[in-house]
Amino acid sequence: MVRPLAAGESLAFGDDGEQVGELQRQLHHLGYYQGEVHERFDDATQTAVLEFQRAAGRTEDGLVEVEFWEALDAEARSSGYEQDVRHDEPVESGQLSEDGRWWWDGTEWKAVDTQEPTIEPGQLSEDGHWLWDGSEWRAAEADGETAQQTQETPTTDVGEYPDVKEGDSGEWVTYLDAMLRSKGF
Repeated sequence: MVRPLAAGESLAFGDDGEQVGELQRQLHHLGYYQGEVHERFDDATQTAVLEFQRAAGRTEDGLVEVEFWEALDAEARSSGYEQDVRHDEPVESGQLSEDGRWWWDGTEWKAVDTQEPTIEPGQLSEDGHWLWDGSEWRAAEADGETAQQTQETPTTDVGEYPDVKEGDSGEWVTYLDAMLRSKGF
């Protein structure tokens, strides 16, 4: 997430950096900026800032100060803008932000430490061998379009995990993969 401007900070023509990139993304989202997001405060960025100032009834000085930043951010968010989203690509539920600190729950970004499993009870693992019962993965048997839950764990007692290392395959690797995915890893 891009740090907002602090008191006494400003952005102006000639500046560059991630804050300028965020400024360009928000102005683009609102229809003021049509250029490429390249994190340089250039002529096109200056024009977009002046247009936003004019539309908001603000002094048209081309400077982005804290008050401008907050007004732009509030307007962008009220129109559906979410920071840390790659705005040219759809966001999937459960997707992590590029910095790995946020996850999309389908309606809003949440801190990773609040991530909830995105697995629904009765959902099969990607390989179809495991069924999530709401609290743990159980072996599943596919019979056409439905999967039946079994009361047995994989062929080995769950309390006795084998040593699994990179490059291994088999049912334990599948089981561990499904467990990690259910926890958001």
